Amino acid sequence: MKTPALALAIIALASACDAGNVKECPGMSQCTCDADGGACNPSRDGGVCPLLSCDVGTCVLSTDVGTSCPPLDAGSFPWQPVDAGSAPRVDRFFTFGASGSDQVSAVAGGPSGETLLAGQFSQTVSFDPDSPGQTHTAPACAEGSLQSCGLFVSQWSAAGRLQWTTAYRGSAVGGLAVGSDGRVFVSVSRPSASGASEYGIVELGADGALASERFFGPGVWLGALATAGDDLLVAGNLRGTCDLDPGPGVDERTATTAAFVSRLGPLGEYRGSSIWGGPLVPPALASDESGATYVAGAFEGTIDLDPDGEGADVHSSGSTSTMHLPAAFLLKLGTAGQYLWGRSFATGTSMVLIAAVRSRAGRVWVAGMAGGRADYAPGDAIDRLPEEAEAPYVTSASFLSSFDDAGARRWTRTFGYPYAQFGASSAAASIAVDAEGGSLVAGVFSGLAVFRPTPETVLHATSKAQGGQEAFLIRFGPEGQYRWSRTAGADTSTSVAGALLHQDGRIVVSGAMMGALHWFDPSSWFGEGVQPAQATITGHQPDGFILRMR
Repeated sequence: MKTPALALAIIALASACDAGNVKECPGMSQCTCDADGGACNPSRDGGVCPLLSCDVGTCVLSTDVGTSCPPLDAGSFPWQPVDAGSAPRVDRFFTFGASGSDQVSAVAGGPSGETLLAGQFSQTVSFDPDSPGQTHTAPACAEGSLQSCGLFVSQWSAAGRLQWTTAYRGSAVGGLAVGSDGRVFVSVSRPSASGASEYGIVELGADGALASERFFGPGVWLGALATAGDDLLVAGNLRGTCDLDPGPGVDERTATTAAFVSRLGPLGEYRGSSIWGGPLVPPALASDESGATYVAGAFEGTIDLDPDGEGADVHSSGSTSTMHLPAAFLLKLGTAGQYLWGRSFATGTSMVLIAAVRSRAGRVWVAGMAGGRADYAPGDAIDRLPEEAEAPYVTSASFLSSFDDAGARRWTRTFGYPYAQFGASSAAASIAVDAEGGSLVAGVFSGLAVFRPTPETVLHATSKAQGGQEAFLIRFGPEGQYRWSRTAGADTSTSVAGALLHQDGRIVVSGAMMGALHWFDPSSWFGEGVQPAQATITGHQPDGFILRMR
């Protein structure tokens, strides 16, 4: 069974139309509506939709080798979202890039509704389509090198105007955070004199001017950043003997492999680190109004989540050295870095990777992806959600869980898992939370996936027969109520770096794409006058994109 091709056929059946109207079939030209208005038939000009055969009221999918799929009732087939009018529309979309690799890697919001983006670029790039003369050229990775190593940070006003872009030398962006005074912090890596990567923190002023650079020594990997009041929180991994103080002082720590969170003061002064051990996937990071720190990530084998407890809070992933199936953890630290509580979940045949965590008003939201039959309940209780029983071939599904500030799970929602026997996978990449506790999750998916399980199923399908992945957005209410979901994808592949949910209702999504971006929601993401943008493709390199909805 050729799943991607079947997904194309399903899109063509998605919504009923009036008899005689021509319906677009993504990737397949056109179909003409049946006389009863309840199904789509191939056009009479030679059958340009060869994967479709329709009876009155019922559409049956079949492949080019004659393998039939179960019939789907065209009158109730749930492609059309039940909330078609509730989602905001896209009012701005554009791409940027040269012929090399250009992409957004991190997204953050400013204190006055600004949008900040950080990522990598190559060659000479204009970051503002309205002002093509404002360009930046990526510096060389090393003196005399022909390879460029450009990193950038750009700030956009609430009205969508580019305020500034700062470019500097580096090879990758790990995290991005913005202080209440508008200062910007980016965790980056760059080639060192020895050729190995070194990691550090770049600080920019509110106007984008370079303020300082603080680089760590060998063995330190930096990832997520977050602000806690006037302090900066830095998360990462270390291996071997490392100095965690990026300033003139020394705080030497030794571990085979471990995760850490460091705190820096307003002037960059080092305030200390919490470190805990185990084979770890780099964590996500957030803080709450009290200054407490929440860390989420994944681990293999065993992990002691208590930084100073000498084995006081040990968790096991349930995997073996040959299975390599990580489990998830969620950890809360106090304002002085002291251990408050830790949780782990998903064991045995499960795979869970936490993608992001945010905290607001005594609530913590964690998103990620799970493979197999995942256990979403921390502790000994098994909690496999009932809708998973209808998706036995999960390669990976996305989930969103909400906890209270004491670590008790409130609810979990899963989405992006296969519809019936059609394969699908998804991975959440970002969470945004509004003042009422509603949440927005962004990520990528492939195949034919369920984005609302019950009572009325909402499906989305990738549009390209050759595979690849597309972007999704899904909106939930304060208690996990499904609001709406939207998807879109480029010709080859799309990745999502993050999404913002501004207080005035604006949504900004950014990442990387190759080709032209296509939109398949029946209600249309597009507003008046908004057209798809085309990325520059040379040697299959991505371009960055910025999408704004309101």
